[in-house]
Amino acid sequence: MGKNHNLAQAISHTGWDLFVRMLEYRTTLYGKKLVPIGRWYPSTKTCSGCKDTMEPLPLDVRKWGVPAAGQNTTAT
Repeated sequence: MGKNHNLAQAISHTGWDLFVRMLEYRTTLYGKKLVPIGRWYPSTKTCSGCKDTMEPLPLDVRKWGVPAAGQNTTAT
C-alpha cells in the first residue's frame, strides 16, 4: 500500500484524523481546550510572552529572546 501514492496519502490522512479526534476526546474529558493551528504557523519563531515573531531565524539558533525586551539570541 505504501508504494501506491494515492493509497498511502489516504491512509496517512485517516491516521491523522483519528489522532486529532482522540486528542479532542481526551481534552474534553479532562476539561481542557484543544487549539488547532495552521500547518505553516511559525510557532518556533513566536515569543510565548509577547507573541512577537522573529522572521529571519537561522537553523543553528535553538534559543532566542525578544531583542526589544533585552534578551539575547543564543545558539546552542
